[in-house]
Amino acid sequence: YCRLIFANPAHAQETGIPLPLALAPDADAHQTWRPNMPWEHFTLRLRGVIASGLSDSMLWEWQSAHAQNVCHEMQMVAEYDADGHAVGALVIGRNITERKHVEQQLFHQATHDALTGLFNRACFKDRLQHAIHNAHRSGDNLSVIFIDLDNFKVVNDTLGHDIGDKLLKRLAQRMRSALRESDSVARFGGDEFVILIEQTATSQDRDAVVHKLFEALTQPCDIDTHRLFPGCSLGIAVYPCDGSNVDTLMRNADTAMYVAKAQGRNGYRFFNAEMNVETQAWMALSNDLHLALEQQQFSLHYQPKICINTDTLEGMEALIRWRHPERGMISPAHFIPVAEKNGLIGAIGNWVLNEACRQASSWLSQGFDPGCIAVNLSAAQCKGGLLPTQVQRTLEAHGLSSQHLEVEITEGVVMADAEESIRSLWKLRDMGVQVSIDDFGTGYSSLSYLTRLPVHKLKIDKAFVDGIETHASDLQIVRTIIAMAHALNLVVVAEGVETAGQREALRAAGCDQFQGYLYSRPLPPNEIQALLASCQTTVGCVPTTVARA
Repeated sequence: YCRLIFANPAHAQETGIPLPLALAPDADAHQTWRPNMPWEHFTLRLRGVIASGLSDSMLWEWQSAHAQNVCHEMQMVAEYDADGHAVGALVIGRNITERKHVEQQLFHQATHDALTGLFNRACFKDRLQHAIHNAHRSGDNLSVIFIDLDNFKVVNDTLGHDIGDKLLKRLAQRMRSALRESDSVARFGGDEFVILIEQTATSQDRDAVVHKLFEALTQPCDIDTHRLFPGCSLGIAVYPCDGSNVDTLMRNADTAMYVAKAQGRNGYRFFNAEMNVETQAWMALSNDLHLALEQQQFSLHYQPKICINTDTLEGMEALIRWRHPERGMISPAHFIPVAEKNGLIGAIGNWVLNEACRQASSWLSQGFDPGCIAVNLSAAQCKGGLLPTQVQRTLEAHGLSSQHLEVEITEGVVMADAEESIRSLWKLRDMGVQVSIDDFGTGYSSLSYLTRLPVHKLKIDKAFVDGIETHASDLQIVRTIIAMAHALNLVVVAEGVETAGQREALRAAGCDQFQGYLYSRPLPPNEIQALLASCQTTVGCVPTTVARA
């Protein structure tokens, strides 16, 4: 039997129980006991202290007289009579509620993402390890889902980081709502999320969960005054068939996500072993690109631009080529996407700009006039407002007049940061550099922005040119683009012209220039120089040595 024989005023203040009631000989402990620990458990620990003479400690949590959740750290020590016999115990409490609150906050910060409140990377990996251990014992499976938002950078760059953060929080809420309480959702940073799905009985159940999640994430979002249409790429790896440990499962889910992006984005893919071969090939190519820059493995070929009415040479486009020391020529269509993903595209673009200007200056010094040489700009080159300075320095380094340089930029690059692009392109125009919109009609078209851009030319994409002889709709699109461009006093260039019929249809529609295999493939510098020599150094002559398709 245990009863309270002394309590100080703080006891009454914390518990809300008057001291006379708490100290009454016939007090019912079950009525005067406040902590969430059972009375019987407390008295068992108390008797242990009295019997052994060893001190003990415990945490008491209860709701105080002021309806607040409080926590006390309790120390129990034995009390002895004059003969040295243990006859009771002294229990001393210290309110550590604030300390516990701070500890909980620190723990939450250490295990959760500050913006979304989701688990962070370290916490997720710990939960995944625990889930794998349970699945191994029970024979269940589990799934790891990697999620990467498509074109999220466009939102940040065009609408600001505040809107981007609000979109991330909204999508985090959607993920939690689409999943079960037992599933884990984490943000790994930026626009990358990872999900752990436990105990899906069948592959059909797993497919249903993934589909529900994808549908939830791709619904339109109204953020402030903006309606956004998020897209995402998902990669899924399943335990145990796709990996039996944390690192393998996460790596394979990431690989599947990359494949989803490479195959067009805004979709999901389940991992299979063949994907590892693709990923290894991608990594090898990425590493080789670094060496290609260091070892000067790139070169430029030049494709003539021809006046459609006179068949005379009026300029050319510089196109990068890569001769790999072991694999031979590698198509730009193969390595440019890799460069965009591994961050080398800016450096490669700067190399192209420098080499094109160097070559143009070299031709001019020998008495050959190549006209205006066009180079393609990447989004990386347009960041930060440094493009005009970069172009100016390159022109000056090679003593080249700006009238010999043209920059080609796609609609997608312009719209990635429209205001910055407009400012930079106007500065280039003021320098005397010509500006062309490449692949017009295939990207994020915006006529309102087009009227604000200092554009000299529009280039019609090959996709429309291919069908103008056989599809009335393609021909009508081409006619519309040409009419609109001429209304804005722009020159129109058709890309990818391969047949005389295409050239005649374009001429009838009013196109100004064309380039393509009908007239010439992209040529190395020595063949271009021979072409210029045949023109007797005068741009506008009819070339006689152009290689035809």
